[in-house]
Amino acid sequence: MDRKASILCVDDEPVNLAIMEELLRDNYALNTVNSGEGCLEQVSLQKPDLILLDVNMPKMDGLETCARLKSDTNTAEIPIIFVTSLSTHEELMAV
Repeated sequence: MDRKASILCVDDEPVNLAIMEELLRDNYALNTVNSGEGCLEQVSLQKPDLILLDVNMPKMDGLETCARLKSDTNTAEIPIIFVTSLSTHEELMAV
């Protein structure tokens, strides 16, 4: 049996995690966490094939989480896709 690619979904909004899980669970092995800190902890336990990372989170936002992952040689190669509910150009540029 083929191994499903693993995705770590990181978002502080439960509804967003539920949507990602609904869309992806049939085709991927999913883990979900609700914070940047949780992301770093989960990645230290099991390195995913891809991380879907929310930009705006309290305490440690997605940008800082990404910077920490990319500065570590053990996690630097993990692809990261930012996920955000920001929609206007101004909102996106403010991040």
